[in-house]
Amino acid sequence: MNGEKAFVIHELIKSILTLNRQYVYKKMGKIAVYPGQPVIIKTIAENEGISQKDLSDICYKRPATITTMIQKMENQGFIKRVQDEKDKRIIRLYMTEKGMQFHKACKNMSKDLIKRNFKGVTEEELDCVYNVLKKVKKNIEEEREEFKC
Repeated sequence: MNGEKAFVIHELIKSILTLNRQYVYKKMGKIAVYPGQPVIIKTIAENEGISQKDLSDICYKRPATITTMIQKMENQGFIKRVQDEKDKRIIRLYMTEKGMQFHKACKNMSKDLIKRNFKGVTEEELDCVYNVLKKVKKNIEEEREEFKC
């Protein structure tokens, strides 16, 4: 493996994420969007009634981080927390109407971003990038399991 090339690719990925984040925050300027919120909203919308612990696991975030993010989103009116009826220790998360509108706006933004980001990229190039990134993710997940991050 060429370490220098891998480093350059790593830096490119970080730059792409930063540029995309800036684009999203500029476009969504009227709505106070905090880092990570769109992913959390998407996950809750697709898993209504998900527990905070399960959300933490799915999103690779620490429970304390999820709690802080959830509090912000609840204060914004995007989600509501409901205590589980069978196990009072469990907090379940549900979308509000405002949250669903935010989710829809995020989905539209995501479609625009994907279209913009991959303009001029062939299907074969996408397949190649997909396969490489899938391997990288697998490596990270294996390491994560080993150290229980």
